[in-house]
Amino acid sequence: MNIVETIRGKINKTIYFPTPSYNKLVLKDVWNYYDYHFVITITFEDGTTQVIEKDLKAGPNIYLSAYPTSDSAGIEFDKADDSMDQVIKEYIVYLNGKEVARIPYLVDGEASSYYELTGLTSNTEYTLKFVAKSYHNETVFTTETTFKTTE
Repeated sequence: MNIVETIRGKINKTIYFPTPSYNKLVLKDVWNYYDYHFVITITFEDGTTQVIEKDLKAGPNIYLSAYPTSDSAGIEFDKADDSMDQVIKEYIVYLNGKEVARIPYLVDGEASSYYELTGLTSNTEYTLKFVAKSYHNETVFTTETTFKTTE
């Protein structure tokens, strides 16, 4: 069995079960408050494989909202709990897959919770992805929403 974590790429293990009676695996390299996406490839004795993808959402559940006008959108988001103050450096905002902003996590000692996107096209649907990055430039967690600008 091969296990690969795809968000940060820090976990990439090949594991051999000595007998078919083994049916559980414990990963010890998982950090609190970080989201994970695992791709598990199981190779059977006859050479066939099965791929399983699993998400582990250990990061904070951040509520993300967009309030669009015809050419802008206000983004409101929850502050992560205080334990994240020394972990998260910034949020990176992606609009339809393109990076459009970097928002500092802390501004004057207070956690950011609002950002204004400008220069949008009216009557257009957008996908907004919000990525929290650590001081080591590692993805801590992500959240996503969609919105449509007005006419």
